[in-house]
Amino acid sequence: MNAAYVGNHVNGLPEYVNINQPTLGSNDPTAEQQRRPYYSKFPYFSNILQYSNVGRSNYDALQLSLVARSSHGLTAQASYTLADAHTTQSGESDNFPFLKDSTNVSSSYAPMASTPRQHFGLTVTYDLPGKKGFGQMLEGWSVNSAVNILSGVGVDLNDFIIDFSGTGNIIPFQGNYWN
Repeated sequence: MNAAYVGNHVNGLPEYVNINQPTLGSNDPTAEQQRRPYYSKFPYFSNILQYSNVGRSNYDALQLSLVARSSHGLTAQASYTLADAHTTQSGESDNFPFLKDSTNVSSSYAPMASTPRQHFGLTVTYDLPGKKGFGQMLEGWSVNSAVNILSGVGVDLNDFIIDFSGTGNIIPFQGNYWN
């Protein structure tokens, strides 16, 4: 039996930061546009995206493995992983690398939607008894089986219609995030 801990921490992940995100307020489009920091210079711009290294990510996992060596031609291995992964990269789950709230990067730090928390795997191999024959064609055969069971992954809830935060963050194909 083997047990292991795996972990990593990454700072400085690239994110698109909306430097023209309006302050919180009513969801009236005109008032929202006037609350943008660059409204006085560029009243016709809504989002101004700046590529910045402000993201972060963490991964921690406990990995267990049990191997039963060959006995009468049978070999088996069972493994289990309990993982915990968090990131600010909203693009990890919805294919767009925009922060949910550019004024507060930490508000985007959440569990990764694509990483299952638990994983169990089982593999079994049986070496078939061989017979001497022409060209060794009846020797060295085996039957293999593998089973993988994974827990479910997270779900992002998006609202593509109502700008309930009044920040104008209804980005195409991304929506407004509930928390």
